[in-house]
Formats: sequence, C-alpha cells, structure tokens
Amino acid sequence: MKRLIYRLWRLGGFAALARFLAQRRLKIVLYHGVCPSVEGLFNYRRKFIAPQSFERQITYFTRHYTILPLDEAVMRLYAGKLPPRALAITFDDGYRNNYEYAFPILKKYGVPATVFLATDFVFDNTPLWVDRLEHATAHGSESVYEKKGMDNRMRSEMKTLSEAEKIRRLEAIERKRGAALTDARADVRYAPLEPHMLEEMQKAGIAFGAHTKSHPILSRISLDDARTEITESIDVVKNICTLVSRVFAYPNGQPGDWTNDIEDMLIKHDFDSALTTVEGTNGASAPRMRLKRISMDDTDDWDSFVAAESGLRGILQELKKVWSY
Repeated sequence: MKRLIYRLWRLGGFAALARFLAQRRLKIVLYHGVCPSVEGLFNYRRKFIAPQSFERQITYFTRHYTILPLDEAVMRLYAGKLPPRALAITFDDGYRNNYEYAFPILKKYGVPATVFLATDFVFDNTPLWVDRLEHATAHGSESVYEKKGMDNRMRSEMKTLSEAEKIRRLEAIERKRGAALTDARADVRYAPLEPHMLEEMQKAGIAFGAHTKSHPILSRISLDDARTEITESIDVVKNICTLVSRVFAYPNGQPGDWTNDIEDMLIKHDFDSALTTVEGTNGASAPRMRLKRISMDDTDDWDSFVAAESGLRGILQELKKVWSY
C-alpha cells in the first residue's frame, strides 16, 4: 500500500506541488553512505544506497534545487537570504564508501557536502556499535531472515540503555556468537575514511564536522562525558581538517537523544547550530540546535526517494504517530 501511495503521489503531480509550497524552507538531506552491495545481513537496512541511485538523486537535486554548502545554507536561513529551493547535503559517521563511491559523483557534478565524523571510528578505527552488532549477528546458523529480526530487535533495545550497559550487552552478544569486530579496517564494508581521503575531499569543497568521539546517544551518558565526546571530537576535526563546519550532528538524533543542557553546551563551545534526524524541513524560525533533516536511507526505489525529498514520507510518519495513540 505504501509503495502505491508513493507512486500516485509522484505521478499525480503532488510531489512537484509540495516542492513548490516548501521552496522557502531549507532542506537538509542525510546520507550514511553509498555502496553497490547488499550481502546477507550487511546493509539489510539499506543505510547505504547504490551508486547508480545516488547519482540519479544528485542529478535530480541539481535540476530541482539550489544546492549550498551546509554552513552557508544555515547562515542564509537565519539572515533571511535563503534562495528558493535551497538544499544542503550531509553524511553521518565517516564511512570509507563516502570517498570510494559518493565523492566521485559529488565531484563530477560540482556538488558540496558536509561529512560528520565519529572521530574514534575515523581516526582510531574503532568500529561503530551498530556495525559490531550487525557483524556479530551475521555469525550463526539462523536464516538471514531470522538474523535480520534479531539485529533489528537488539538494536532497538540497546538504544534505550545507558552507554555502559549497551557496551556490556554488545560484548556479551559478541562472546556468545564468537565474532567480534574490533578493528573497523578488518572488514572493508564497515571501514572508515582515511586522512589522505579527507585531504582530497576538502580540495573539492567537502567540509567535515563533529559527530562525537564514540557515537553515544548523548542523553544516555553524563554531562561530563558528553562534554568530552563533543569537545574532543571537534578538536580532532579542527586539528586534521581545514574545511571545518560549525554545525554539530547528534548521534541517532531523535527526540530524547539530547537535552537542553547539551544544546547549551554546544552553544558555549561555539557551534552555530546542530542537526537532528527528525524528519522535516526548516523555516527561519526553526530552533538552531534542532534542525531537521530528510534521511535518504532506503531510497534506491525512485518513488521512495521522491516521497522522501518532497515531504510525503514525513507526513505519513506523523500520521502514523497520531493513529498509534
């Protein structure tokens, strides 16, 4: 049913109308990566889209939007100087496939983007916890279907835990299944960017920003630990990168994943604004520390992509929340 609604939305001209009505609002799209393969459990959630899908989407954006560097777009939004149909492109985490598959396409079309780095992942090769979980779950005798269910269920449960309890639970799963991803470079599918890649990307206008050190949900750790996660990550980015964003990206980024104290902390440490993963667009009155984005995960299907970028998917998500009460 959802796919049919998406198709009718696009073919009926509603997507174009929605795009027109939102032309004075800033759209910030969120990617995690670009990768040609889905292998067993790897990428089953489609957080990495296919290169051909990414190029088609970038071509579409260049035709229908004014693509701006993120920091410039945010500045123009609050200065009242945002051009019509403004859009900024972001990537979270810092996967190597951003360089291998996304960067050549961005460079080909002269499109700017900002990549938010989880610095322990990128510079210390510490795997992200979601990748450790997926890697461990992939090892076992269950069917791929069963493993997907296990990973999805455990991922949801672990996001509700304190950071310390989450790591204890994760280590227990790794011991039980006899598989632990301890070095992100050990599996190229989960590997991070490398310094020489950052240097080359910056020369083509790709900026880099802070996404914490170890990618914890900030509301699940102490304020002192949150301060360390934020300040040490931006310090590392500034020390290594030359094109540095003054925007911060919250890990996970859903309501409840950060607090007012975290927002105050970001302001104190000279961040201009912060990005959530809450679906939506941004007007001039949008809170600076709560900017919304549109996730491009699972948008290889063209109707799904148009539904996401034009706002239908966000509308349906809100309606689903209302109906669930």
